[in-house]
Amino acid sequence: MTKFQLLFIRQFDETIASWRSANEPILEADLYGLLHRIKGTAATIDLQEWTEAAEQLLIDLTEDGLQLWTLAEFERFIQSIMALRKATDTLGEQDISNRAMESFRESAATVEADPLAPVMISEVPGPLVLLIDDDVAFLQVIKERLEQEGCIVLATPYPDKAIKWFYELKPDCIVLDVVMPGHSGFDLLTILQERSQRFMVPVLLISAQNDTDVRIRAYQSGADDFISKPFDLNEFVVRVLNKLRRKQAISRMILTDELTGLYNTQYLRIRWQQISQEAIAEGKSYWAAQFDIDAFRSLNERYGHAAADGYLHHTAGWLRAHIRTDELLVRWERDRFVLLGREGTVETISLRLNRLSELFTAHTYEIAGDAVNMSLSYVFTTLDGAYDPDACIAALGEAMRDMKLGLRNRLSDTHTVVGIQRKGACRVAIIDDDPLIRNMLERRLRDMEVVGGEGLEIRTFADGEAFFSDVWHNGEHAYLLILDRMMPRMNGMEVLTRLRTDYPADKYRILMLTGNGDETEIAQAIRAGTDDYVTKPFRLPELEARIRRLLQGRSR
Repeated sequence: MTKFQLLFIRQFDETIASWRSANEPILEADLYGLLHRIKGTAATIDLQEWTEAAEQLLIDLTEDGLQLWTLAEFERFIQSIMALRKATDTLGEQDISNRAMESFRESAATVEADPLAPVMISEVPGPLVLLIDDDVAFLQVIKERLEQEGCIVLATPYPDKAIKWFYELKPDCIVLDVVMPGHSGFDLLTILQERSQRFMVPVLLISAQNDTDVRIRAYQSGADDFISKPFDLNEFVVRVLNKLRRKQAISRMILTDELTGLYNTQYLRIRWQQISQEAIAEGKSYWAAQFDIDAFRSLNERYGHAAADGYLHHTAGWLRAHIRTDELLVRWERDRFVLLGREGTVETISLRLNRLSELFTAHTYEIAGDAVNMSLSYVFTTLDGAYDPDACIAALGEAMRDMKLGLRNRLSDTHTVVGIQRKGACRVAIIDDDPLIRNMLERRLRDMEVVGGEGLEIRTFADGEAFFSDVWHNGEHAYLLILDRMMPRMNGMEVLTRLRTDYPADKYRILMLTGNGDETEIAQAIRAGTDDYVTKPFRLPELEARIRRLLQGRSR
């Protein structure tokens, strides 16, 4: 049997065992949910007979049914499923559990790349797919297959977590199931619809329900595609990739930022070249400034992502109203803006930008009845020749980071004025009992150019107890944990469970390192709340790409 079939059957066994152990009546809606998951997942992993049996049984149930079934009634009702379960393994249920666990053999620090090899852009997986389904086995099947095509896939059975990921990580495509506990796919689509349409993020609904009314409702709700379970995995992947290619093609043609209405980075690159060429021809200088809203993350935490987006839109309008007609204002990323101007001395530019920062700080914006005043930091540089815009903005980002960390107020020819200080850089904890892995990842992260020029505070720990005993882990910062599953004393699952139980949900993002083939443990980690996982042996470029994604929005 394949690893996913083993996991699927083990999850089925665990559900049945829990119901037998409880020895309480079973709600019809819960039975419907079990059979719905079987119908949608089984055929996808080549257990077609399971899907057909579940489909027949579902005819007699309703999704929100309130009937209570005794254990005896339940077991008589699912006799066809139990017969299939018995046929899968003549040695009994315990053998399935053992064989599922046998696939886990954690080896020491096997990495398929030179630890210090440079990262080539072509090696880094590109588009981010957000996958939401209550069936963890199904999540793992789809995640693995899409990642074979170069996608980064974040998978979760929790709609609330998916909403946070959607706002913070800005996925390129969303795949979500129609039927989930607590939320339906339609409910979730309604929450995400305005932003997904504004940013042209394709949404694919999947469901074992395939009647005409469901399909029509899916398209009326704004879904870009509807795929019925079970489906051919290769066809599904092609349809997702087609959506991603279309989004990328449209994005290349658009020169404005969807949220703020300002010009975007693509337009900045075009105009930068034109302005620099004109300045060189006229023997004049030009300048570039980067603005950053201080402590912007606090708006997300207090008022929610939608309100913070509204504030960004308002800020863009305010800045646009306070710049000159011959200057170019662009939203660069997150809460950062770039201003490109002509002529001026260091003194005159500094005076003007300082005045702009003071006016912004005095400006009040209302959110949920509260008067909100934020501050605006800036850095700028004067230029007198042809410069690569991306390299120049990256240098400004470094200056901004150093300024906010109090390390310096000047970088080369880049001049800065300090605004309100942030709480500090994102903290990264590498928790692994293998010193080779710890050392390699620490060196890689220290050399990594972090998104937005933000710095990282990095510490390494040999196990979970060492991490929790260091007060560093509980500061007023955002954290990313790279967490090994198997460690002595306190292992990765114990660390994950403690963090998700005893600490604020948004404070820690967690990337778990697992053994190759460890599907059961991966399923447990997903349920426990890990944000992503990577199996060993891993490739450093892939791991770095995932870290970059998870760091988005962390230092704010």
